[in-house]
Amino acid sequence: MIVREPILEQTGKIADLPPSECVKSIRILLSTFAVADTRRRETECRGTCGHAWRNPS
Repeated sequence: MIVREPILEQTGKIADLPPSECVKSIRILLSTFAVADTRRRETECRGTCGHAWRNPS
C-alpha cells in the first residue's frame, strides 16, 4: 500500500486496519523510512551535511 499514490490515502487505509495489523504496518513503515534515510545520508549528505537539524548552532 505504501508504494502507491496518493500517500495520504494509503496511510488512511493503514489506520483503518485491525489493531494487530496496524502495529505491524507501523513497524514496516518505520523500517522502510530508516532504510531510505540511511541511503539518503550515504548519497546526499556524505561528508558535509548542510541540513540545519543536523548542525544546531
